[in-house]
Amino acid sequence: MCEDCTRLHEQLQTQAEEMFILRKRITRLKGELKYERRKSAVLLKEKKEIKQSQHYRNGQKRGNRGRNG
Repeated sequence: MCEDCTRLHEQLQTQAEEMFILRKRITRLKGELKYERRKSAVLLKEKKEIKQSQHYRNGQKRGNRGRNG
């Protein structure tokens, strides 16, 4: 029984090390994802601002249904 316990303890130790590595990798990837989301949000905001600046044509605002509504 002691041999089984030692083998089980070794396996649990290796699994604990693998879980620790995976948790660290997950937290690092979450951080990278957060950074990428912030960067893409800034780019989308800039794109939206550029798109809004082209709202008027020939100095006249156009509505949804033709010229003035």
